[in-house]
Amino acid sequence: MRLCSSFNLHYLRPLLFGRGFFLLLFAVALPAYISASAEPDEGEDWPVMPVQLGVETAKSLALEHNPLLKQVKEGLYVQDGVLRELQSLRRPQLNIGAGYAVFDEERQGSFGSGMAPDNERWDADADASITVFSGGRNKRAVLAEEGRKEAVAADLEAATQELLTQVYETYYDAQLAQETVRVQKKFIELLQEQLKYAQRRLDVGVGERFDVVQAEVSIANARPPLIRAQNDYRRNVDTLRRILGLVFPPGKDAQDIVLDEAATPAEIEQDPVAALLVAMENRPELEAADHLLEAAREDVEVVKRLRSPLVDLFANYGAENDQFGDVDLLHGWTIGARVRWALWDGGESKGLVMQRSAEFRRLEDVKTELELSIASEVRQAYYDYEEAQSILASSERVVEQADESVRLARNRYQAGRGTQLDVLESQLQLTRSRLEKSTALNSLQRSVIRIHRAMGNPL
Repeated sequence: MRLCSSFNLHYLRPLLFGRGFFLLLFAVALPAYISASAEPDEGEDWPVMPVQLGVETAKSLALEHNPLLKQVKEGLYVQDGVLRELQSLRRPQLNIGAGYAVFDEERQGSFGSGMAPDNERWDADADASITVFSGGRNKRAVLAEEGRKEAVAADLEAATQELLTQVYETYYDAQLAQETVRVQKKFIELLQEQLKYAQRRLDVGVGERFDVVQAEVSIANARPPLIRAQNDYRRNVDTLRRILGLVFPPGKDAQDIVLDEAATPAEIEQDPVAALLVAMENRPELEAADHLLEAAREDVEVVKRLRSPLVDLFANYGAENDQFGDVDLLHGWTIGARVRWALWDGGESKGLVMQRSAEFRRLEDVKTELELSIASEVRQAYYDYEEAQSILASSERVVEQADESVRLARNRYQAGRGTQLDVLESQLQLTRSRLEKSTALNSLQRSVIRIHRAMGNPL
């Protein structure tokens, strides 16, 4: 009965420890973990975020400290324990037992001999047993669990790559906010210079009060975008900190963290068709799906063999006192074999075969859906990459033209052939062009990372 109970538990393990559990945990818990506001206790020895941080350092810190990645790693250790438990069914079992009892004399009979037996009884024995034949079910069960262990290992690789993707994207978003702050500050500086020039013209009697007020209003309107950009930077840095699994240094906050400039990503060499072939070969999610299919196939074989006989060999050596004779000690060996064969189980094994076969077919459909999803992921990443390349190339030319437009508008205004409105408008267009360029660069950086992630390339 103990063996049968062990197998019943084994069939539940695909639901408890399969790849879906770990990926679902990672996908669902990561956004919740990022958005959580609880901080570690002050007394906790918690790793501290560096004040100066580069993207490579951020990757190393995330791999070392991210708590969700640690949870997935623990799942691999759990799978090791499950596998070890199943492997024990194919190994000898050894048990040692002993007992001692005292009987009331009124409860002991003489069995007609006229002699009262001893009112004390003790015994001790050692049992050894091993299953020598199970119809292959034990072997198949171990093979299935080995497949699940390989699937969890592949899921760990997938979770690692997804974590690094989150690190890159959050780092790039923080840099975009940082660049937006710089552009907005530069815009305000240009407006302040224009205000000073308008004020000087008014002071010497050649300007108008309207130009001064107009410049002041432009400066006031430029401050909210700067404040929003500064807050965006703080939010992204705090998100990055949480992904890394760190806390801010004492007395520091998000605005005190300085990020090193990340290098512009290299161009992608593969075309979408070649990238798709690489993805189908490299993605750890597909590797995990293959391992789960093998495990499910072994599960079907296990339940098909449930009605096979079980043959155990056993040996026992025991010793006990002789309650009913003059011998001080009784001891000796017992050796034998035991056969258990369920000739009729009411259709239970057939029902289990139907369940495991349906699970195998379901996993085949899961893999097909995963392949379609990966193909779409590769194409979408390439679409974003091509869009970002085109916009970035265009915005670089526009920034040069907008910068020249500002210079010409200033010269015309100072020469009395233009209006201050022309100057302010050209400055606004220059700022928009710079922001568009920064956004395009951010999109390019993110799309390159997404292409590598979709292809299964190490990040």
